[in-house]
Amino acid sequence: MAFNIFKKKEEVKKTPIKKQEETKAVVVKTASAPAKKEKRKISSFALSLPHITEKAGMLQAQNQYVFRVVPGSTKYGVRDSVEAQYGVEVEKVRMITVSSKSIRVGKRMGKRPGYKKAVITLAEGHKIEIGA
Repeated sequence: MAFNIFKKKEEVKKTPIKKQEETKAVVVKTASAPAKKEKRKISSFALSLPHITEKAGMLQAQNQYVFRVVPGSTKYGVRDSVEAQYGVEVEKVRMITVSSKSIRVGKRMGKRPGYKKAVITLAEGHKIEIGA
């Protein structure tokens, strides 16, 4: 039997399957407590370490803390990991991606790696103790 690329493929005929009659069940909804929202999956790997600089120290007076985070992390992941690790309530998370910079060492050019950081605003009355 020779291979022919122009030959149409044979159609396979499907035989109809007999459906069995299903009994219909009546569903009665009763008034109950509203369903709780499922918690997001906590990604504790989002935080890397606190970012301690002069500016970050000034932000602590405004109840804002700066952390270096893993490059693939999201605002929700950072929020969940801070709440789980430090036991505080996070009000707001802002993310900043710091790009890599070129540096020169002697005759050679190199790159300083970039990183991602998060500025976290805590709810009033909550604090994190970060050693400087």
